[in-house]
Amino acid sequence: MVFWAPLFEEFLKTFAALFIKGSLLFSHLAFGIVECIFDFIRDGKRKMNVAAAFFAVFSHMSFGIIVYIIVKMGYSVFAGYFLSSLVHLLWNLFVYKMKI
Repeated sequence: MVFWAPLFEEFLKTFAALFIKGSLLFSHLAFGIVECIFDFIRDGKRKMNVAAAFFAVFSHMSFGIIVYIIVKMGYSVFAGYFLSSLVHLLWNLFVYKMKI
């Protein structure tokens, strides 16, 4: 899950935006907000703090900025997708280690 989720999420956010000719940045921001809301709903004990909610939105927006910058530099959207997926994977590994 830690490995495949970033690949799937980044693919969904990036290529959905391209498919509908939408904003890469907005797509990533919206996904972060949805994940934040989902985490709140799933957190039955209401122990999730504001920092965790902030990082859900901030991290996904950061992944979108990576794709955006790579594309603006003239590289393919696939390069941006793979780089953002790698950063997302590293982020997940970091967060997973913090929870242990």
